Amino acid sequence: MSELSAMIYAEYARQERLLSRESLQIVCNFKNIVKRNSCWQGFAK
Repeated sequence: MSELSAMIYAEYARQERLLSRESLQIVCNFKNIVKRNSCWQGFAK
């Protein structure tokens, strides 16, 4: 499960560099949500 989470986070991080400023706010909101999920603690620092 942690490997899958790492791959998902890596994909979001990769796409983040391709997104517009408006979309970056959505990604930031997503990251703030996953920070509260213990499964993501190691990836969302």
